[in-house]
Amino acid sequence: MTFDEVLEQALEMLQRRGRVSYRALKVQFQLDDDLLETLKDEIVEVHQLARDQDGKMLVWAGDVRATPDSISMSPTPPAKPQADRPTSVNRSAGAGGATLRPLFVEELTKMVMESGLLQEVEGRYELTRPLPSLAIPATLHDSLMARLDRLAAVKTVAQLGATIGRTFAYELLQAVAPLDEATLQHALRQLVEAELVYQRGVASQATYIFKHALIQDTAYQSLLKSTRQRYHQRIAQVLAAQFPETVETQPELLAHHYTEAGLNEQAIPYWQQEQARAELFTAIVLYRAMGMNFWLPQAEAALAQVEERA
Repeated sequence: MTFDEVLEQALEMLQRRGRVSYRALKVQFQLDDDLLETLKDEIVEVHQLARDQDGKMLVWAGDVRATPDSISMSPTPPAKPQADRPTSVNRSAGAGGATLRPLFVEELTKMVMESGLLQEVEGRYELTRPLPSLAIPATLHDSLMARLDRLAAVKTVAQLGATIGRTFAYELLQAVAPLDEATLQHALRQLVEAELVYQRGVASQATYIFKHALIQDTAYQSLLKSTRQRYHQRIAQVLAAQFPETVETQPELLAHHYTEAGLNEQAIPYWQQEQARAELFTAIVLYRAMGMNFWLPQAEAALAQVEERA
């Protein structure tokens, strides 16, 4: 399947459902993180038909009467079939390498700086000792994994944040992390100083976002399956108990975490609620676009009832 075909089908899905999670797109179209970011940029930035919500999903923002065929796209050379695309994260060469090569170089530079081999002297760097043979990571994934390993004291916080999502709120992280507040804040400062995550806001209102989706993915994939499932279960339970507004407005988050925890029975009601919300949301948008105001109060009331049952 070419990229244009993926884009067209993704837009059809998004227009039909009203919102689609990034994980659903990855599964549906077998996308790696690089292609998912490209697809997101194409939909959000280029065509402006959706907006990003909390780094977790796309929410339709286009004209409901628009169709993928009506979207003007500049002619592009045919993309390679999905089967021909490399699945490894080796970005030093090969297809797609140009987009992530700067990040790979940046990570290698940080590796040398953090090794203690260099010191700044009068605006320039000098070796502190004879240069040994450095093990150059073969892939960007290896480089990121090595940096996380060197930050062993805060690796757990990075892994827990990655399980929540690429963007995670301090309030939720604090609720699920088995750490006291001082230790947690110190760990987050180290992650920010290492430029693995960015911070928005201060104190308990802060939100953190992984600098790149690959950093989140590396931290997440480094977890043992049993630990990963335990984290997802803990996150889902905390959301259900302490964040009722999130449960009401984003039931798919609980569905996702329960599913990843292997607790499918607990996940099903939230998936059903999200499906009902998506269908009613689409109906409301259609009625407004087509001037069918007679049906609007009924559809809006039904949507309110679905959300009240959350």
